[in-house]
Formats: sequence, structure tokens, C-alpha cells
Amino acid sequence: MTVLPNLSQELALAKARIAELEAASQKTISLKIGEKGTVCLYYGSRYPIPLYASQWERVIPFIKSGAVEAFIAKNAHLVARRPE
Repeated sequence: MTVLPNLSQELALAKARIAELEAASQKTISLKIGEKGTVCLYYGSRYPIPLYASQWERVIPFIKSGAVEAFIAKNAHLVARRPE
């Protein structure tokens, strides 16, 4: 009966791989093209952030300017943080 030990080993390996994939998917930030041609930002939340290219082209310089960090710092007492 060498079948059962092999199945147990394979099951353990599969469970470990599933755990790795779940952990990686929660931490990874990625981009995909949506059905309507939007650029979707996936960051571990249930729903992506979809914007058209022209919208991203306006948002990116705003983010690079440091305005988001400054706003968060100024309003730190009001801003909620999600536990990681």
C-alpha cells in the first residue's frame, strides 16, 4: 500500500502551494486591461481600480508630486488603515 503515503505527500504539497499563491496574490500589485479597454490596478482588494489611459495620465503626475502623501500626513488623525 504505497499509494496512501504518496497521496498524503501530494496533498500536503498542494496545500502548501495553494497557501503560497494566496499569500502572493494578496501582496502583489498588478495591471491588466479590462473589458472596455481600461487599465485596471489590482492590489489585493476584491475589486480593481479601472481608469482609462487618459485618466491614468492625469493621476500619475499628481501621485508623483507627493500630494497624496502630504494629504495623508496632514489628515493622519482621520485616515483609517487596513491591518495587513
